[in-house]
Order: sequence, then C-alpha cells, then structure tokens
Amino acid sequence: MKTQPIIPTNDEKAELWLINFAYRLPAVATTFGISTAEVNQTAEDSSAFIYCLLSVKNAVVEKEERISFKDLVRKGSTDTGRIVYPSLPTPPPPPMVDALPGAFNRAAAIAQRIKAHPKYTDSVGRDLGIVAPESTFDPDTYKPTIKVVNVSKTRKITFSKSSTDGVNIYFRLAEAGRDWTFLARDTSSPYIDSTVYSTPTELEYMAKGVIKDAELPTESDPAIIITK
Repeated sequence: MKTQPIIPTNDEKAELWLINFAYRLPAVATTFGISTAEVNQTAEDSSAFIYCLLSVKNAVVEKEERISFKDLVRKGSTDTGRIVYPSLPTPPPPPMVDALPGAFNRAAAIAQRIKAHPKYTDSVGRDLGIVAPESTFDPDTYKPTIKVVNVSKTRKITFSKSSTDGVNIYFRLAEAGRDWTFLARDTSSPYIDSTVYSTPTELEYMAKGVIKDAELPTESDPAIIITK
C-alpha cells in the first residue's frame, strides 16, 4: 500500500510533528551520529515555526476584527452609539535566535539518516514520528470537505485536498433545479470568490477533487451562504 510523507502538509500538524521530533531527538542523537549543533538547530527550528504559526493566526484574527469594525462603521445601526476604535494587539515575542530557512528540509534529512542507520528500529521511528503512515486515499471515493464564510463583500471558501492536486469549485443559486456552474480550480485553500452581488443572495458551493487535471467523481456536501 502507498505510504504518506512523514511530515504532514498541514501547517498545524507539521508544527506538532516538529515539536515531537525536536523533543525526542536529543535522546537518540549520539546513537545515530546526530551532532549537538544539529540537535540545537532542530530545537530552534521548532521554536521558530511555532512563532510563525502564532503570528499568522494573530494576524488573521486581527484582520477579521478590523473588517468587522469597518463594516460596523460603514453600515452599522446608529442606535449603537459611539464605538471604540480597536487597539493594536501585542505581538508574540520572537525566539531569542533568528530563524534559519528550511526547517523541515533539515529535519527530513536528519530523519533519513536515522532511518538508514544500522541501529534504526520501528520503535525508534514511531517515537520520532518518522514512520510513514499508510495512505487510505481512494480517488474513486474521495469526498472533499468545504466551508464558506463571508469576508466583507467576498466569500472565503476553505477546502480539504488530501492527496489530490486541488479542487474544482462550483456554485449555483440555492434554488431547486439549478445546475452547478464551474467557478474555479484552486490548488491551495482558501479560495476567495470576489463576485459582487447587488442584493443578498443565497448561494451553494460544491467541490470535486482533481488529480493531474482529471476531475474525481465524488462531490463534496454543498456549503450554503447568503452574500452580504
């Protein structure tokens, strides 16, 4: 059976993988010829990536809050009264050591050296998280998942892609008997639909997986939203 990569493609899962790898690496470093400098760099890489994701999450929350405040100023009810401008958030403190690009390339190279070592065992591999899981992906039955939210006048469509290259996204008016209309192909979630509607409109979105330009057969469950 085909195996998946040892390092997850999802950022949050990759973060957890690197935290575990950096935490457990010192205990086996001498056995597998991993230098102190490599162990320390892996720990620094883990801290740097944790900081990166935290910064991105804070920025996303900040953006959404400011868009909401802008919308309230633009078209909120006058009965609300005066509203306080949002303050700037306090950014998380960065790690003490500057970041070095290629954190997961270095970790993957160390993992390959460990797996090629005569003393390597599956038990060690499981502890370090470097035993590739078997893939259960079946293109004939794979069903993407999608979610859609309003962001100002646009719609943000997040989707899963698993082992596909991306998804084809379709939409239609949420009325009985309407056919799906192709909207876009995207290889990286999320997709932003910036189509402007003059009045609130109820829409449905749907996605199908794509591998090497071939569309997979199974539709996602529809995601319904009313435009702003």
